[in-house]
Amino acid sequence: MSESTARVALRKARYFLAQAQQAESDDKILNDHLPFAANLEAALVYARTSIEHLKAEYSSKFNERGYRHWHDRTWRDSNPLFHYFYARRNFILHQEPEPTHAQVNVQANLGITASVSVSLTVTRTDGTVEYFPAASRPEPKQPPVRASSTQSQRFFFSEHAWREKPALLYIEEFIECCESFVSAAERAFL
Repeated sequence: MSESTARVALRKARYFLAQAQQAESDDKILNDHLPFAANLEAALVYARTSIEHLKAEYSSKFNERGYRHWHDRTWRDSNPLFHYFYARRNFILHQEPEPTHAQVNVQANLGITASVSVSLTVTRTDGTVEYFPAASRPEPKQPPVRASSTQSQRFFFSEHAWREKPALLYIEEFIECCESFVSAAERAFL
């Protein structure tokens, strides 16, 4: 039996999600975040497309067994994340790109080597002064650590209600919701 069009769409959604994850980890993404944005949106669009393919395929095959009623009831009872991102697909395709912003983390590693030398001048009560020069400067026991830094970034949705976690995690959850929806339909009707 060949793979359903809904399952193919879900595989595409996972593919584009992986591409968005790879793009997000690229240091150059802050200069041009098109590779991230395009793949994030494609993952969302293909996840939603899986439900549309499922509805088109199953409505005609399983209409007599009540697929359309099952679909509407299951859809109505699904979680808010599913409803929100299901609707975002229309926004992306018909209005504008999904706005995101980057949170950049920079970690700097600095090594500090200290060397202390003390010279001493002693003035006694009888007025004599004795000078003790500093011993030769000791060499550091370890070579100095070179300064280094790393940068990472995560993208978040701009809409306030969806900033709790990175955008990629929300899209991954949406894909999982779509996969669950498709699996439930397959269990109920195949």
